[in-house]
Amino acid sequence: MPAVAPDEGFDAQLDACIDEQVSVLSLFWCDDVTAYVGRCHEAGMKVLFQAGSAAEARRAADAGADIIVAQGSEAGGHVRGGVGLMPLLPTVLDAVAPMPVLAAGGIVNGRGLAAALALGADGAYIGTRFLATPECEAHPDYKQRIVHAAETDTICCETFHVGWENAPHRVLRNALTDGQSAPPGPIGKMRRPDGSLVDVVPYATTTPSVNITGRTELMANYAGQGVGLIREVVPAGKVVERIVEEARQALATLPCVG
Repeated sequence: MPAVAPDEGFDAQLDACIDEQVSVLSLFWCDDVTAYVGRCHEAGMKVLFQAGSAAEARRAADAGADIIVAQGSEAGGHVRGGVGLMPLLPTVLDAVAPMPVLAAGGIVNGRGLAAALALGADGAYIGTRFLATPECEAHPDYKQRIVHAAETDTICCETFHVGWENAPHRVLRNALTDGQSAPPGPIGKMRRPDGSLVDVVPYATTTPSVNITGRTELMANYAGQGVGLIREVVPAGKVVERIVEEARQALATLPCVG
């Protein structure tokens, strides 16, 4: 956050985080980092900043961010830059050293984590893999699309722009991303915390959750290019255990040079 120019909406969200004594806040798509980092630090929060270029990472570091997340273009959801993680990560590391840097974009297993660590990252920032877990409130049909998708089934586009314009995002392909016309009227309903229902309109940034009914296949099913390696819904704790063990094994088998 913020997804748009600073306004009362974002300030209210930040105030809520401060009131709840959130320990870590992740900022993204934020051009005026300095204004928010100071408030977060005053409240005792650490600040992660997700960047799509070395220049953006450097600005965040100069503004006082605590951790930089290098986001490659393989990432699911809204994508800040157009560079893949492998070439982006080393440039970000060089730009902000010795700050801690996390790698994001297409990492769904231990081999991906091992690759990021080998490039110098301090860890990984993983999103798509955790959609396919019981703990996630993604719609069940959305989870099934994740586990049945191939690595070629995502597209970076601006199709889902209602609520966040001029912001590229990576989603699973569907009829709308392929250029077909949307059906007339709303394509679903979303239940708010107070129990009221609101329409989900075509091309909205809304992602299918357990609180949504309707044509979920036409909504923004955000996913990174790592989907081709996700084949089952398993508990989040098991995902972490598998990633750590696989990374350990991958790093242990690397040949020694010298």
